[in-house]
Amino acid sequence: MAILGHERGIAVSIAAVAMGAKIIERHVTLDRNMEGPDHSASLEYDDFKKLVDGIRELELALGSNQDRIVTQGEMINRENLAKSIYAIADIKEGDTFTKDMFEIKSPGQGLSPQYLNKIVGYKAIRDIKKEKHSLNQT
Repeated sequence: MAILGHERGIAVSIAAVAMGAKIIERHVTLDRNMEGPDHSASLEYDDFKKLVDGIRELELALGSNQDRIVTQGEMINRENLAKSIYAIADIKEGDTFTKDMFEIKSPGQGLSPQYLNKIVGYKAIRDIKKEKHSLNQT
């Protein structure tokens, strides 16, 4: 996908990149007040720099499809700052899970809160003590 235009400013070009454009054609001028058909819609040096910087910032924000390597510090933070599902009261083996049986709190050493809706309706396969264990700990 390419964008070829005579639009003013840089927003349309940056939006085009966000939508998948791989080629951007823009005219550059020393002065938009010069005579000629394209000068008024062309970019001056500072505007062109802002366009390039904006596209590079957008590319960073969009990320890549390559696997990201998580650092050791991030792993430690993930465990300490993340949340887990914890029982707010003792749950007996065979009890059916309901949302009101659980709370979400740190540390993130147990089952992630993203699974809360998925466990509702299932039966406990073992006793779970209040607050002492999250669902995937023994």
